[in-house]
Amino acid sequence: MIKTIAFMHRKAGITREEFAKHYEETHAPLALTLLPMFRKYARNHVTLSPGAPDPGFDCVSEFWFERIEDAMGVMEVVQSEAGRPLMEDEHSFIDSGRTVSFLVDEKISALPVIPGKPRMRRWVKAIALLKRKPGISREEYIRHYEETHVPLIIKHSPGLVGYARNHVMATGPDEPEFDTITELWYKDLDAFNASVKATRTEGEGAIPKDETSFLDMSKVKFFLVNERISRIPAVARLEAIPGSSLEGKVAIITGASRGIGNALANGFADAGAAVVLVARSPAELESTVLMSLMALKSRKWFAGRWMHLGESMCSSTAPGGRGRIDPFP
Repeated sequence: MIKTIAFMHRKAGITREEFAKHYEETHAPLALTLLPMFRKYARNHVTLSPGAPDPGFDCVSEFWFERIEDAMGVMEVVQSEAGRPLMEDEHSFIDSGRTVSFLVDEKISALPVIPGKPRMRRWVKAIALLKRKPGISREEYIRHYEETHVPLIIKHSPGLVGYARNHVMATGPDEPEFDTITELWYKDLDAFNASVKATRTEGEGAIPKDETSFLDMSKVKFFLVNERISRIPAVARLEAIPGSSLEGKVAIITGASRGIGNALANGFADAGAAVVLVARSPAELESTVLMSLMALKSRKWFAGRWMHLGESMCSSTAPGGRGRIDPFP
C-alpha cells in the first residue's frame, strides 16, 4: 500500500469552520468521484483548545493507493480537462501554494484489547510531528523509534486504541521538515488526558528521557484533530447489489490484507455480515484489521466482528457463525 500525506491551508478570509464544512460537503465527495484510484481517504481537521499552539495549517489529509502508479495517476487527472472541476474547487478554499506533501512509510502497532466496548464515536485523535536530533541518521532514528520508543508509548499510555507512525520518505535533495507524522487514537477525552499525564510520569519518566535522546524537542508539534474518513466507491458499490443485506450472515474473505480482498472485506462487513479475514501474511492482516477499525469506527456493525484466525480454524470459529459459511446471493 502506498500512502501520501498533505498539510492543507485555508485561503485568507475563510474560517476553519467554513474550510472544514466545504472540504467535507463539497470537495471530498468531488475527489472521490473523479479519483477512483483512492484505496482510503481521510481528513484530519485541526482543532485548537484554549492556549494550544497552532501547528500552522488547517488539515492533515491522508491518501492511500494500491500502487505508486495510482498515486501518480492523480496528477494526470487533475491536470486534465476531466479534473478541472476539482482544481477549480480546490482553489476556491485551499491556499494551494502552501500545500506540503509527503510520501510516507506507514507502521501500525497492534495494541492490547481494552476491556469492554469503547464507544468509538468518542475516540479522540492526536497527531505529533517529529524531527530527529542532529547527528542521527534516518535509519538509526527509525530503528530506535520502532524498537525502543514504540514499546514505551504502548506500555505507558492507558486508553490508547490506535497507534501509527508515518515515516517521511526523502524524495529529493532537501531534508524534510519532519521525519515522522505520528497518529494516536484514544478511547475518549479522559483517556487522552490520562495518557498525556502518564507518559510524563510513569516508568520514572522513561518516555521523556527517551524522547530527548533521539528527538529534536524544539521542533515537535502536537495537536488534536477531528478525523473524517470517506468510504471508497469500491466498498460503497456493494450496497447497491440486489440482495446485499447480509445481516446475520457469515463470510470468509481470503486475500483480505490488500487489493480486492480488502475492499470486499469492508463491503461485506458494512452490509451486515460477520466477517472472517484470511491472508498469507499475519503482519499485513493485522494492519488491515487495525486500519479498518480506525477507518470505520462510526459503524454500528463493526464491534466484535473482525477476527484473525488460522485458515484451518476459520470455518468453525467465525464470530456468530457456529461453524457455518453463508454463500453470497
